[in-house]
Amino acid sequence: MKYYSEQLDKLFDDEKSLKEAETAREVELAAKAAKEDKLKKERKQRADEVDSAYKAMIDARNHYNDVLKAFLEDYHSYHKTYTSADGSNLVDFFKYAFTW
Repeated sequence: MKYYSEQLDKLFDDEKSLKEAETAREVELAAKAAKEDKLKKERKQRADEVDSAYKAMIDARNHYNDVLKAFLEDYHSYHKTYTSADGSNLVDFFKYAFTW
């Protein structure tokens, strides 16, 4: 006599092997669900970290704008000189000036 598993859509020779296969499948699905849950929590944690870093960047930019505005109100101009033998300051300027 053959035994049919609706879960696995498969025929088995005896009931014992059917139950073992279904149990193995349930364990596999539980492990997969636990792994997906772990990945979901990790993704949320990392997304929160990105949001926090973005907020810190905006706060720092706003502080920079406020300080620069106060300086310009007092002295009417501000000049930034980029001097470096290897040009790294200029690279930094373009790196941060065009990040938006």
